[in-house]
Amino acid sequence: AQGFGLFIVLMFVYGFWFISGEPTIRIDYLAQINRNSRPAVSQDQNAWPIYEKVHELYKEFPGVTYEKEGKSYRSGIWMPWVTTDSEYESRIRNWVQANKPALEQFERASRKSHFWLEYEIKTKAEDALGLFSVHIPNLSFYRNLRYVVFWRAWLDFKQGNMDEGLDWIIAYLKLGKHWNRSGSTLIEQLVGISVNNAGDDALARALDHFDFTPQQLQRIQSRLEGLYPDGYPRIDPEFERIMVLDVMQRCFTESGYGGGHLVPKEFENFIGDKRLANAVSLVTACMVHAGRDETFTVVREYFDQINEVLPLTPYQLKEKGLVRSGVEKKKNLNMYRFYLARMFLPEIDKAGEAAFRGRAEHEAMITILAINRWWLEKGEYPQTLDELVTGGYLKEVPDDPYSDGPLLLWHIGKDVYLYSVGANFINDRATGPGSLAWGSGLGRGDRVFWYSHPRRLSTKN
Repeated sequence: AQGFGLFIVLMFVYGFWFISGEPTIRIDYLAQINRNSRPAVSQDQNAWPIYEKVHELYKEFPGVTYEKEGKSYRSGIWMPWVTTDSEYESRIRNWVQANKPALEQFERASRKSHFWLEYEIKTKAEDALGLFSVHIPNLSFYRNLRYVVFWRAWLDFKQGNMDEGLDWIIAYLKLGKHWNRSGSTLIEQLVGISVNNAGDDALARALDHFDFTPQQLQRIQSRLEGLYPDGYPRIDPEFERIMVLDVMQRCFTESGYGGGHLVPKEFENFIGDKRLANAVSLVTACMVHAGRDETFTVVREYFDQINEVLPLTPYQLKEKGLVRSGVEKKKNLNMYRFYLARMFLPEIDKAGEAAFRGRAEHEAMITILAINRWWLEKGEYPQTLDELVTGGYLKEVPDDPYSDGPLLLWHIGKDVYLYSVGANFINDRATGPGSLAWGSGLGRGDRVFWYSHPRRLSTKN
């Protein structure tokens, strides 16, 4: 009885010591992030303050109200290559004109060589969460600028102002480059890739709808080739790595058995798990959790592995048996002992694949321009992509991220296709079910970037 009583007293003392622990915030990770994301250039080269002006000046599209079966509906905005009537296009023209000040600032921002923003935490309540609560701009706004930018380009094309229209699409692609930068958050990089993909798609559609001279196509091809002089960027996980370290320093004590333990009241700030909603469950979870040193080792090993696989293409990952290796490593962590790591370690595998797809889209667009220049000047399509290189139309044949070779040019009768073998890693000769979009997983076919359209471009020089 005395021994049991002593045990209860000791457990009470230990429990009081455990829950009264305090983390020590030694490193200002927010300042470190801002140093990492700031390039060594003068402030006047930063496009971000100008993009903020674009946001302030932008006018929303008023929409169109129409009647159907006795009910009123309000339509949103469509892409310019979608068939519309004269009334809708008149509204579009007025809307684009109303956004002239915003578009002028947008074009000005696109001419800046660099982009960075000062990450910040808005309130004292959020300060307790550190980088976990850092504020990111309204990314959907910048992605959705494609509507007004592409419509402005299309109106220029319809008026015969081909160079001006192409310049607007390039300005949008520069927006993608600005967001897709090292030192930024993962979501910013993914938005940058998405913006680039939308810009490439708009450019490909412009080639299908309008006539361009070889000189115009060569000019825009040169600008695309100069968009990423150091190569299309890979995913940079540094922001996420530093954020996890910041979460750790705010959740763990700095010393004690295992290098420190989770502090229940601090850990509670970060979690949204209803299973830990009561004090007993929360304290128990913290007691079961691995110590600071062991958790740090798991985090370090995870990001070491991520940095090893991010440079590898999807094909190389498949050959090495490393497909979704980061996700599997995270899943294999004990959910009780490494609850924090399983909760905050990002799943970057798919993001890494998205970067390789973005690179393929970008390089395919450059190749499409070269193919169309060849056709305009020679009256036929090249038999191979190597002909474009030897003829001086293309610097190099782009690699296919889903094979150990380049993108493919395939002739079927009079039709010509430029494609990647796609996510099933099988050459389906541009006929698979995933032909017009990237597939995911087995059973999906090739990704066709371009095919010779029944409408032929003009041969004017």
